[in-house]
Amino acid sequence: MAATSKTAAKVLSIEDILTVEDRTVVAVEVPEWGGSVKIRPFTKRQQIDIRNTGRKPDGDIDVDAFEMQVFLAGVVEPVFTPEQYNLLMEKSAIALDRVIKQVLKVNDMAPESEKEAAASFQD
Repeated sequence: MAATSKTAAKVLSIEDILTVEDRTVVAVEVPEWGGSVKIRPFTKRQQIDIRNTGRKPDGDIDVDAFEMQVFLAGVVEPVFTPEQYNLLMEKSAIALDRVIKQVLKVNDMAPESEKEAAASFQD
């Protein structure tokens, strides 16, 4: 039997839930780039889109597509285009991976590697 609390939590209304800002922006320091970028948790819609984009026709995970979508959906300042992300592929892997790992972390998707995170989306 579950323990009951002496202080009852407020029961939320639909309006309470729909109007609260629940996606806090976080700055990620990227020393290799000489500053920081701002990231934000995904919406559920973004999460679904990333899951679908990161899947190959055979059902396997396309890690490259998955990482790009994680980065593009998670970094909110500055806003990158897919073309700019491809240019980042010629920059420091450490810097790019640091940002991707932090986006995964704020989305509670921070396993040992991005490949494992992508695998967690499998049905």
